[in-house]
Amino acid sequence: MSFIQKLKQNKQRPLFVLAPMADVTDVAFRTVIAEAQSPDIFWTEFVSADGLIRATEIGKYKLKKDLLFDKELQRPIIVQLFSSTYQYMYEATKLCIELGFDGVDVNMGCPDKSIEKQKCGAAMIKNPELAIDVIKACRDARRDFCLGGDNADFSVSVKTRVGYNAVELDTWIPILLEQELDLITIHARTRKEMSKVEADWSHVKTVVKMRDEWAEKNPGKVVPLIFGNGDVLDISDAYEKCKNSNADGAMIGRAMFGNPWLFKDIENLNASEKFIPSREDRIKALIRQVEVFDKELGDVKSFAVMKKFFKTYMTGFDDAKEIREKIMSMESAGEVIGFLKN
Repeated sequence: MSFIQKLKQNKQRPLFVLAPMADVTDVAFRTVIAEAQSPDIFWTEFVSADGLIRATEIGKYKLKKDLLFDKELQRPIIVQLFSSTYQYMYEATKLCIELGFDGVDVNMGCPDKSIEKQKCGAAMIKNPELAIDVIKACRDARRDFCLGGDNADFSVSVKTRVGYNAVELDTWIPILLEQELDLITIHARTRKEMSKVEADWSHVKTVVKMRDEWAEKNPGKVVPLIFGNGDVLDISDAYEKCKNSNADGAMIGRAMFGNPWLFKDIENLNASEKFIPSREDRIKALIRQVEVFDKELGDVKSFAVMKKFFKTYMTGFDDAKEIREKIMSMESAGEVIGFLKN
């Protein structure tokens, strides 16, 4: 049984997890989240399996920065990979096992055109045979490199959408169920819809029902958990969405921006008041994130990546706008840290 299945049994409630987001859920942001309040599971940004194996040494060095995590604080943690090639996915999964990750998640939902040109992300929905092949690569690597074989704690999962141009759950989900995954996360929109329409969690409920019916007909096979994703506002909203859809958990993405404290409300699901960070909380969190970014990623990523966080942290207090306008013009981590500390 994978760690995800065990975790769900132990919690006896929906699981609330961090979504993988490019240039967002890096080691710096995950550090701040972990120090505020960890989710049930962390996810990394998505990483190219092909690049991890085929890139030049400099390219590999940069990509491996996306795999950095604090082995004490950021647990459990799942790495999200994308590839359309069995061998590269197999070797990249092996690498992630060696690095100490708790599981691998295959990105089958990203709508980015550059990813789809590689037959990855949401394009996998249109190519089920390829999808099956890369899932098999992950499972084979787990079998070959984890103690306990297929029963190892290391999980294999998929994050996908409800369809490509239209909802196609009836054809797509049965294919994924047959792969005996530990988890399937459903982004409740089609690829065509991107994030332009409201996520429809009734689709998540449909997938849960399909999973349950499939499990009854296939005793002895691995039955995946089903997580929902899309337009989750906070922990209370996540709980309600899971309750209404019967989902095993909710993956939370955009609501995390500027709010690494979001998971503080997990243990207070019935509380009427949510945790509200103070001005000091916000400034200290941003300082900490900039510090870790500069230390761990400053040699491979532009500091401009951090600026998307400035607005989300610097809001909700009297002089927030003034602070935000000043730091947006700054070009280095040291300059921002010095200003905020003073």
